[in-house]
Amino acid sequence: MNSISDRLSIAVVSSSVGKSPDEITYSFVFDEVFRLAQRGLRVHVIRSKIEEDSISCGIRFHGIKRKIDFKALNILIKNPNKFKIFSWLKNPARVYWESLYALNISQVIRRNNIDLIHAHFAYPEGLAGLLAKRVTGKPLIVTVHGYDILTEESVKYGLRLNKNFDAIIKWVLNEADAVITASNATFKEAHKIISAHENIYLIPNGVDVQRFNPHLNGSYLKEKLKIGEDKVVFTLRHHKPVYGIEFLIKAVPLVLREKKDITFVVGGDGPLRHYHEKLAEKLNVKNKIIFTGRIPHD
Repeated sequence: MNSISDRLSIAVVSSSVGKSPDEITYSFVFDEVFRLAQRGLRVHVIRSKIEEDSISCGIRFHGIKRKIDFKALNILIKNPNKFKIFSWLKNPARVYWESLYALNISQVIRRNNIDLIHAHFAYPEGLAGLLAKRVTGKPLIVTVHGYDILTEESVKYGLRLNKNFDAIIKWVLNEADAVITASNATFKEAHKIISAHENIYLIPNGVDVQRFNPHLNGSYLKEKLKIGEDKVVFTLRHHKPVYGIEFLIKAVPLVLREKKDITFVVGGDGPLRHYHEKLAEKLNVKNKIIFTGRIPHD
């Protein structure tokens, strides 16, 4: 009897994932597909870029073959309830690109006899995956990560604040054969909008415990950052309002009143980085906060 790795071929729909560990964008998706490939599964990643087929790290990468393809209109015709006339009028380029992406996913599935579609994020990947499912009949798994399902009005967070995206995402998740959530918050929200609760799974993101564990000696990093013997408080987030880095910085003076031998290391980059650096300066704690910028994957 053949093992599952001999039989199973997966189409992973991820619009911008990189082709190597050196690329940071959607690195958590790359980690997943890389490990699946290492275990012998046939993994095909389909991105929403104009590019030729390629192989990297044992993973087959595919993109959109050409910008103009009239076959994409067939996707529109077969899904009239999704592509309403106001969508065409409001953003025809977006609607066309969604259809073109779905067409190319369908073509990759048929050419490579793929068994399963796994889309990361409910939109646009989940939508394109669902449209490809309706063409090919292959089962669809959608993994939601946060921005595609959760909302926070106070910081304008979440695609579903837009009523059109809200309708699309609800449609996608209710039509998927399985929905994977990575946190309690996304798990609870999925239960609110998906009718078939038995199709919802809570699977936290994996961690490479060889690289990330409390027993590793971090002295070389302290030396590199010139921290000395201080204790370290570390955060790694994109510098955007939703992640609340501002509140961490505002808490620094309060912590230092009680304990002086602490250094705060703030990793990541983003539109608010300059503001956060100026805030640290304003609070007179700039000498106790290290802003590293974007941290390489390795």
